[in-house]
Amino acid sequence: MALELFWHPPIALINGRKQNLIYTIEEGRSLPDHPGIYIFARSFGTKIAPLYVGQAKKISIRVKQQFQGNVPLMKAIEKAAIGKRILMVGELRSHSGLSLGKSLNVIESTFMQYFLAEGYDLLNKLGTRKPVYVINSSGNQVCNSLFPCEMTHQR
Repeated sequence: MALELFWHPPIALINGRKQNLIYTIEEGRSLPDHPGIYIFARSFGTKIAPLYVGQAKKISIRVKQQFQGNVPLMKAIEKAAIGKRILMVGELRSHSGLSLGKSLNVIESTFMQYFLAEGYDLLNKLGTRKPVYVINSSGNQVCNSLFPCEMTHQR
């Protein structure tokens, strides 16, 4: 079963004080009215670090809701380590064989699991940090061939 995302260029988050918000995007920039996922992230140099992964049936509406109503998340993004804040948008183009809701759940959880496995500290849906546990294994080389020496888990 194939799920296909089309990634739009990253969008800079800007100060939203004029609109009584913490963050917004430049006036005139539009977000797709299509389903997909969105990632709030920070960039510094060529490196991008994800902060939050979300899903939406209409990306434009959901991201606007996040800017306007999810103050804990926006504050947590604001308090994150150094870097320019950006929004990355992946538009769902194909979800053959699965319902839209199931497709979005699969994509969102896959990206979250990948970022956690890579050691990124993601924010949960309430804007607070989820604990990330790092499990290090050493000793028996047979065990090391079965699983990695370092694994992460998020509750």
